[in-house]
Amino acid sequence: MERMKRVVRVFDDFAAADAADLDDWLALSGEERMRIGEGMRMEAFGVVEPGLQRVLRVVELGES
Repeated sequence: MERMKRVVRVFDDFAAADAADLDDWLALSGEERMRIGEGMRMEAFGVVEPGLQRVLRVVELGES
C-alpha cells in the first residue's frame, strides 16, 4: 500500500479550502479515484467481492 505524503495547508476561509480540495480531487486520474473509493468501501464493509453489484427489485403498486 502506498504511503501518502503529509501536507499541511492553511486557508483564509472554508470556500478556499473547498476549492483546493476539489482541485486536488480533479487532478487525480480516474484509476486513482477508483482506488480511493475502493479503499473507503473496504474500510466500511471489510473484504467482500470487489466491484459494484446491480440490484433490481420489482414493486407492485397498490390501488389508491
